[in-house]
Amino acid sequence: MSLFGTPHVIVASMIMVVIVITMTVMFIGTTGQTKITDDTVTQDLEAVHIAHMIENCFKQDQKYVSKLFVSNPALDICSACRICNPEAKAKVIDMVTAKEWDFGYTGDEDHKHSIFFIFDDGNTGRLYVGT
Repeated sequence: MSLFGTPHVIVASMIMVVIVITMTVMFIGTTGQTKITDDTVTQDLEAVHIAHMIENCFKQDQKYVSKLFVSNPALDICSACRICNPEAKAKVIDMVTAKEWDFGYTGDEDHKHSIFFIFDDGNTGRLYVGT
């Protein structure tokens, strides 16, 4: 018995691969939606960097994000983290308790990124950032 099966299986597999590649090329050629601009890439990367900057700000030089810190109703990303341009919006979720802290994040932002972190009580948190 062959490692790849009968020759018919091999030929059928190769034909299927060719069909998938051809359909992909045809789809990409007709949609026009596959263009990526340098500005989009730059702004997406900026959202990634801002997410990590906000995480570090929320950690306050500690290993974990303090729930007491993010629960402060006066907390503002611009004043607390000095990230004002572009105006960053964020949302923090405790993945265990589903508690949320909102800092203007709507999910409608053009450039978004999310990261996981650990709260000071050991729960996993998720930080959503949009610019």
